[in-house]
Amino acid sequence: MKRKLLIIPLIVIIAMASYYYHYLQRPDKLTIGLFAGNPWSDTNFNIYDVIDEVIEQYQARYGIEVEYVSGVLQEDYSNHLNSLIVAGKEPDIYLIFEEDFTTLANTEALVRLDGLIARDGNFNLDNYYQAPLKAGEFNGIRYALPVDCNLDLLFVNETLLEQEGIVIDDQLDLDEFYHICQQVTKDTDNDGVIDQFGCSNYDLADILSAFGIDFFSQGDFFIDLDKTKAALEYFKKLNALNGRSSVSLDDYDLGHVAFAKLPFSQFRTYRFYPYNLTKYSTFKWDCINLPSETGNSGRIDTLLAGISARVQNKSAAYNFIKLLSNDAQVQQDYFATSQGISPLSSVVNSLATSTLLHEQSLDGDFALPVIDRAMTQALISKKIPNYDFLYSQAIEKLNQTLRSDEDIDLVLINVQKEMNELMIQTNK
Repeated sequence: MKRKLLIIPLIVIIAMASYYYHYLQRPDKLTIGLFAGNPWSDTNFNIYDVIDEVIEQYQARYGIEVEYVSGVLQEDYSNHLNSLIVAGKEPDIYLIFEEDFTTLANTEALVRLDGLIARDGNFNLDNYYQAPLKAGEFNGIRYALPVDCNLDLLFVNETLLEQEGIVIDDQLDLDEFYHICQQVTKDTDNDGVIDQFGCSNYDLADILSAFGIDFFSQGDFFIDLDKTKAALEYFKKLNALNGRSSVSLDDYDLGHVAFAKLPFSQFRTYRFYPYNLTKYSTFKWDCINLPSETGNSGRIDTLLAGISARVQNKSAAYNFIKLLSNDAQVQQDYFATSQGISPLSSVVNSLATSTLLHEQSLDGDFALPVIDRAMTQALISKKIPNYDFLYSQAIEKLNQTLRSDEDIDLVLINVQKEMNELMIQTNK
């Protein structure tokens, strides 16, 4: 009798474990975490529309069900995902904003992908642009694959430049950029107030990138004194052109500014119908690469896809993010409806992309070589935990040096010391 009493609970436990494995953690089912909306802008593109198509293809190919976990708004997504991970309830696959990636990789919340990629004879790493590919690496280990990108470009008011008799190439060095800004900055109505300007939304971080400065390239925080001093002097000189006037993006929108730094997603949105009727509609405009002293085109933002370290079916999850990231046709379809840029060079340079943008553009003119160059020459920064926070703190401290009367070398050495102390405190 006692034996029967012992056997019955054992059978119940086995049945419950079997139910949990096959129905709650089924190897033939994946869950995916997404946010609602557009990762790059406020237009009505919804990432669910693209992922739905990928899920349909994946299920037809592999016979494995893919299910969404409840979505949240983009601005709430990072905190929501972190809460799920802490509770051990995160989805098998989830999209990752680049600013969250280093924390997830550093805490081993993600599957290491190198082994899976090495065993996959059909995976082509060479098809990616290097910057978005590197965005998914931490300490030399790959934890995520790039899905979509965005980068800053220099919007050009062609009407204003034509009025000033200025012709430019699609790549300016910093001296050329400064001299054009100097030439167009003026008081056009002779009322004693400057009302036409060279540039807006071009800040110290952009100039540091233009000089090829990466404070974290050696692991700790290091300031190259000569380069950084040159960047700070250039920033002061450029801002001095405006006198006491404050230049905003509204001024560019009104046609009073020659250049404005804006993301490609805005170019993609407002260059094409119907949004082209709502902004920058009073003058002719285009985009070129950001000015550079070293040939790089600035930093890019990358949306990544990773796999939870707790996933039951690692191979199935890998096949899904591979399809989303590495399949040329999937990426082509994604690009057709998004405002971002594909991380695959074959998609950016494809005939389908050229045709699509030519058809959508109001004037039928779109310089894909500008986008290809920007992606190819994007600055690749070393990944460290809490990079975005630390970099913003460094920029804040450097902006403060512009208001200091102390010896600039001593000030920068002190900033380097303070930043290294902050790195230690932040990453304890």
